[in-house]
Amino acid sequence: MTQSLRDGLVPVHGFFTAAFSPHQGAVAFEQPRSYSPIESQRERVASNILVWSIVAMFFIGFAGQGIRNIVGMYQSSIVMAGVFALFIAALYMSGRTIRWGNTPPLIAAFVLLCALSVIWSQYPGHTAAFAVVQVFATVTAVAIASCLTLRGIIQSVVVSFQAILIASYALELFVAVILRHKLAPIPMWGMDTVPELHYWVNNALFKGGAIQGFMGNRNPFSFVALLLLICLWAQWRDQQRSLASSLTWAAICFLTLALTRSATTTLCVLACFLVMACFSIVRRQPQSRRRSVGTLLLIGLGVLAALLVIFYPAVAKLLNKSTDFTGRGKIWRILLPMWQEHPILGWGWTIGWPASDPRFATLIPRADKTPTTQAHNAFIEALFQLGIVGAFLLVAILAVMIYQSMRIALAGLDVDRSSQWPVTILVTLIGQSLSESRLLFEGNWLLLVVIATWLGARSRELSTDPHVHERS
Repeated sequence: MTQSLRDGLVPVHGFFTAAFSPHQGAVAFEQPRSYSPIESQRERVASNILVWSIVAMFFIGFAGQGIRNIVGMYQSSIVMAGVFALFIAALYMSGRTIRWGNTPPLIAAFVLLCALSVIWSQYPGHTAAFAVVQVFATVTAVAIASCLTLRGIIQSVVVSFQAILIASYALELFVAVILRHKLAPIPMWGMDTVPELHYWVNNALFKGGAIQGFMGNRNPFSFVALLLLICLWAQWRDQQRSLASSLTWAAICFLTLALTRSATTTLCVLACFLVMACFSIVRRQPQSRRRSVGTLLLIGLGVLAALLVIFYPAVAKLLNKSTDFTGRGKIWRILLPMWQEHPILGWGWTIGWPASDPRFATLIPRADKTPTTQAHNAFIEALFQLGIVGAFLLVAILAVMIYQSMRIALAGLDVDRSSQWPVTILVTLIGQSLSESRLLFEGNWLLLVVIATWLGARSRELSTDPHVHERS
């Protein structure tokens, strides 16, 4: 497995421009030089550490709550800092130098706005702390995109998500078979009472309830299973994974989707199938008709999305969910008037509203009386925290990425089987962002910036050489 991960690294012995094919990367390196046997061995060790630290960062990004449930909030920061330091050290030891100019400008502007918002923030302490987190996450993502080929990115995501699923089912089985009662986060073991929604595992594996996995939340757990499915599909089509392995892990992913029963993820699954179906239709068209057929299909998808919004009550009934987006509508109705107090630049950046702040402590209590700490919509979250400016930047980031990913996918439709992976992942991330705020932070943001960095580099190469896919 280490070898397959290492194969996804951008070669270090050569000069590369700022944009490359899926089998190259998006980073500038020094001119070739000779290496002694000791240096070569050190580079191999550094490369091994590098790829596994990338896997670890994806794991922490998407399953960070599980880490916090073991060691606590502040201690988990030490774990994350340690992995980041290991990554940077391995990056340096492997001889890779990154051209930070490849950072997507809109991403950089959004992160800069997060940092600057400490000036006008209504909770400056939280803003300062989480602005640092956002900067580090973005730097990490740009570095990852610079180190890995597209195949390497997909393989790293696959390994980290497989590890999350393995850890999740091991934990669920331990609770169901040995413990036989709910499991609270370890830092809460000494508490007299644990809020219902804070339990790590609900002992629901064999009781028909929704499982939460290592992540302690069924929605992100199911979303990881869906993202893994998309990655497996891409690897199988690219002949990077056997049919038996693909089917085995796909079965585990579908089992996870069934046991978590997340309505948001169910709709994202539908969106993914529609995207795949559209590419299949376009692929069957002659070159002269592909642009027009693709445009018509894109318009059709937009109309379908609008119809889903208009007729959401019927869709919610079909999914056995409330028409209020499971309480999210109430959150939005309360939050939007608060946004109007600071409409241009927002209340200030934070990852999770500060529950210690009296304005949020009892603002929107959940079923167990604990406070709500997010808007459950990435666009409303950006509007609330960073105002009209932040929301505009987020929409612009996604619009540019949709254009770039569609262009790359269509250009490589016949010759590059992995070229549809970025747009499929992007559609899935956007779909989840309508009912969750996670797109703006942690693993979702990490993956978004990795893809944005790769898309920018790839688009620049495609502009200078339209036939680049044919050499991939």
